[in-house]
Amino acid sequence: MRRLVLACLALLAPLTTLPAAELWTEDFAAAKAQAKTENKDLLLDFTGSDWCGWCVRLKDEVFSTPEFQAAAPKRFVLVELDYPQNKPQSDAIKLQNAKLKSGFSIKGYPSIYLTDAEGRPYAKTGYQEGGPEAYVKMLESLAELKVKRDAALAQANQAKGLARAKALDAVLDSLGDAFAPGAYATEIAAIIADGDDALKSKYVVSQAKATAEDLLGAGDIDGAKKTVDGALAIPGIPPASAQDLHFFRAALDMESGDPKAALARLQQALAVAPESDLAQRLKSIIEQLKGQIGK
Repeated sequence: MRRLVLACLALLAPLTTLPAAELWTEDFAAAKAQAKTENKDLLLDFTGSDWCGWCVRLKDEVFSTPEFQAAAPKRFVLVELDYPQNKPQSDAIKLQNAKLKSGFSIKGYPSIYLTDAEGRPYAKTGYQEGGPEAYVKMLESLAELKVKRDAALAQANQAKGLARAKALDAVLDSLGDAFAPGAYATEIAAIIADGDDALKSKYVVSQAKATAEDLLGAGDIDGAKKTVDGALAIPGIPPASAQDLHFFRAALDMESGDPKAALARLQQALAVAPESDLAQRLKSIIEQLKGQIGK
């Protein structure tokens, strides 16, 4: 029956849907306003439209199909956040997208985020095989995570003090890869205010990385470095968090063209927690960087 319904929608799509280009917007602020008015969520497509092969496949196999175009806009406002190599963009869109890339900590493309109308992410996905029917079904399943998130946040906010901080921490941890620190500033502030030393240091570090990424996106690499250095100076940071910050700081050194400083920072990161999950990766990166510097 479901397949039959989708087939019927496909036949009707040319008569009942907007042209594909009009289904998507690149204006994040306008998309949030529309989502609030229409009581919808946002689907954010972080893409490289003219160079990323998997992005092109996702668009061709899913986003450009009548099935997706008929179903997805009923629940989501569709936002394309493009990072092209040759496609022209306005300065305003370039600045908007740079900030969003930093705020969502985008590491690869395509990255698909589902958020509420405020832009607070609750699920993340990417390219998936199976075509539009499977993709729409997957999005419907992911959308249910917002209901669980909202219920968990409401329950957490009924607690007080340290219990509230721990409950909020559990909610944010449950978001996994969809967590974006800048989008959950209210919850993070409450955790820092009511949490124990471990929770406070955890989220001070999270805030520092988010701030540094925003500064980096705005072109202020020195400000980003100072932010990370300030966080590393906070007493009581857990070794894993300190290692993460040193690793991030090394990336900033590489970004500013100082591989020797990056190597020293990576070695610091390894020394902080030599048995961590990240340690083996750090060892490999250190050896590769040594080889590059030696050439």
